[in-house]
Amino acid sequence: MKLNYKNRKSDGPKLGHIVAKDLRKQTIHCFAKAEPRPNISPLVLELDGKRLTDDGCVAMIEGLKETLESRDGVATNKLEELHLTGNELTTVSLRALAPVLELARFELVDLDLSDNNVSVKTDDEARDWEIFLKAFCGCRVLRRIDLSRNNLDGPRAFEILARVYAHQPPVDPTQLEELDRTGNGHEPEMDSTSDLVELTNRARNVSITSPVDDPHAVHDSMSAGTVLKRREGLRAVPYIVFNDTGMTDAGALFFSYILQKHYYPQQLMCPLRPGPQATQLDEYRQRSHCWGLVYLPNDNLTETGRRLLGKAEDSRSEFTGIEEDMAELQHSDSVGSFVVVGAKQASAGLRRRSDAAVDPSKKHAVALDVENYRKKIQRNILEDLGYDSIDLWRCAVKMLTYAKAVMLGHEQGKDYSIGFR
Repeated sequence: MKLNYKNRKSDGPKLGHIVAKDLRKQTIHCFAKAEPRPNISPLVLELDGKRLTDDGCVAMIEGLKETLESRDGVATNKLEELHLTGNELTTVSLRALAPVLELARFELVDLDLSDNNVSVKTDDEARDWEIFLKAFCGCRVLRRIDLSRNNLDGPRAFEILARVYAHQPPVDPTQLEELDRTGNGHEPEMDSTSDLVELTNRARNVSITSPVDDPHAVHDSMSAGTVLKRREGLRAVPYIVFNDTGMTDAGALFFSYILQKHYYPQQLMCPLRPGPQATQLDEYRQRSHCWGLVYLPNDNLTETGRRLLGKAEDSRSEFTGIEEDMAELQHSDSVGSFVVVGAKQASAGLRRRSDAAVDPSKKHAVALDVENYRKKIQRNILEDLGYDSIDLWRCAVKMLTYAKAVMLGHEQGKDYSIGFR
């Protein structure tokens, strides 16, 4: 079911209450029916450019939560897409969205929060932002998070993002070759796009069973080579969009840690069928030359910040096991947002052989370049913003101060009382 309010004359907070009322009516209608109840319908909610503000968005979210919450194992709708671009939202709305993300963790595919007033400067905004980011931990099928054209300048937003990202569960890249083993120990070759699509279609038909639910079934599946890797959280989202967010070098410093360790879209999702969504996702690469994590353009980045992110991209290609052949990429075919690259999405054995083939001096040079640019930006932050502009640094200095006081007190035989705030 698609609820599109673009042509409604109402806007502002009033529209948020109207949407909530519509959703509640649908929920009441669903549960008023005798058994059997109608099948759960997918929900696409489009509220672009309606100036909801935080008041309207929070009101809408209350109705949305009611329609997503299950009663006796049955829910009215399953949220697949939520479009809230251009609604003057702040982190207050983002925090309110956290329960929705948890309720829709198995169905939500697309979340568009672009062109809003999200800013992370104050302590309250930082707390709201962190709660919002942590809510993605259980998302299994999320394809895109769009936060472009918000005001995320300065270090704080990306420092919190890097901290939350580091605590998200690790993911394994798609290994489609595991689905086509014949038992003779040979890896299948993917010589063409048609072969790739065929393997992917088989991958879609494989049942993913939880090890907790049925360990015997999983053991049988593992012996047959038909278990797909489970992926969830921010690390598993193929497209996260941060262009035109006012990212500065301080933000790039923390974003570079994420960029180094994030797999490419083709390692995190199956090919999309040709259509508007596949075209839109592929446009990110065409416009910005960013692969999945879209951070360009951002005019506040200096040459140092751009070079740091460029070197982080180089490090990323080594981490993921994909060495880009740009000449081949320019002439390669693509299936939706799935770009056919020269290298396979390697299994552990192939990855080890690939790593062994990489020139160690090249890997060391890239790592050295990344650290050099990071240190340069760190020096600039200390000179321009001070150590207290970074939460981690401020905490470290505070702990050093406390440690010194404890050490001196111990040496002088005094009992110091230190209050942690």
